[in-house]
Amino acid sequence: MELILWAELGKREGKNDYICLKFNTMKKIEQSELDQITKVNSKFAEIKETIANIEIQKHHLLNELSALQVEFKSLEDELVEKYGDNVLIDIRTGEIKENVENK
Repeated sequence: MELILWAELGKREGKNDYICLKFNTMKKIEQSELDQITKVNSKFAEIKETIANIEIQKHHLLNELSALQVEFKSLEDELVEKYGDNVLIDIRTGEIKENVENK
């Protein structure tokens, strides 16, 4: 869309001088539409950020789990060395029983 304005500069040598000004005007969506799309876009960005934070937390938890697995295996190896590999240990009570299935 183009807006054209004519402005009179005044008289010079008995003639009126004019200048033509052309402005390009942009079409815009309605304010309610802009508000709606801005709101949806903000919510979209918020959810993406939340997902990213969850993925970071997941990464940290997986690393922690991996470290705990290594620690558990080390403790298991110590217990096998101390009590033998043919026992069952109840991790709730600490009771040791001979594993009759593996004899």
